[in-house]
Amino acid sequence: MRTRSQDLVDKQKPQVERLANQTTTKRKKKTKALPAEDHPESVPVEKRLRCYRSKPTSAMCTRIKRAIRERLYLLAVSSTPEEPTRRTYQVFGQTGNVYTVTISRLLSCTCPDHASGNVCKHIIFILHRVLKVDSRSRLLYQKALLTNELNEIFTNADAQQNAIFNDSNILAEQEVRRAYQVTTGDSNTILDTVVDTTVPETVVKQKAITADDDCPICCESMEDKAGDPENILFCSTSCGNNMHNSCFNQWRRMKTLMREPVTCPFCRIEWKITTDNKSSGPNISYTADGFLNLAAHSTTTVRRSSPPPYGFNYRRLASSDA
Repeated sequence: MRTRSQDLVDKQKPQVERLANQTTTKRKKKTKALPAEDHPESVPVEKRLRCYRSKPTSAMCTRIKRAIRERLYLLAVSSTPEEPTRRTYQVFGQTGNVYTVTISRLLSCTCPDHASGNVCKHIIFILHRVLKVDSRSRLLYQKALLTNELNEIFTNADAQQNAIFNDSNILAEQEVRRAYQVTTGDSNTILDTVVDTTVPETVVKQKAITADDDCPICCESMEDKAGDPENILFCSTSCGNNMHNSCFNQWRRMKTLMREPVTCPFCRIEWKITTDNKSSGPNISYTADGFLNLAAHSTTTVRRSSPPPYGFNYRRLASSDA
């Protein structure tokens, strides 16, 4: 004979089983894996090829200052459609050496400072002065950049390309760029595209030196140096007048330090250096380290045997040269 408690258990049994089934279903729903396409983690995240730097070191701050104030100039730019986030720049250094800077996911330069593992002043020059990255941006002292950072940098620079390629504070002198193209055959050299074809080219001949001819700079006679090309220089652009080579070098350095165009002391026409072919003698040379050096074609280079220390004082150089 069934008791009342047994009847109560039988009535509650279906309800207990139903609750147990619901609990199992809920647990299964909680542990059910989402499809791969629904996972936010499935979106690939680009990894920076070098550690991110949150702040610059004191040495890096010094390099940034040098890149801003020193005489560094652009010679050529190259890129390919196959690699839209990679561009190569040829930089004319302060002593006349030519270095290759590559701006891509991994920044590089052919200079000795970068070979030592540093972000060199040539890379900073390209990023800040050519590509217009703000001087306070953290991108200036990163060894590697992300694709989205490169796209933003190149897009902003392309919008200002005309202004950049016509800025004399960025581009090397035309004669230096021409000498670089003649020497290397680089078709990506930035050359002035506006040429006055209505004026025919003329060959300016050197005037003969007489007893009455004095150097316009030192006011001393040049007769004893006549016929010596190492000591006598003449204006091959306009007037053909002669002067002492050493005197003109001082004249050129003074003009450069005063940030004025170098002109002929006689006719005041802007001084030009002729670069007709690759065999231009001592004007084109290579350093002991194998770097192309075009200092002979420039009026802005600092001739020295080793890099200056940090905080190099140009005013002191000017006073010592006077």
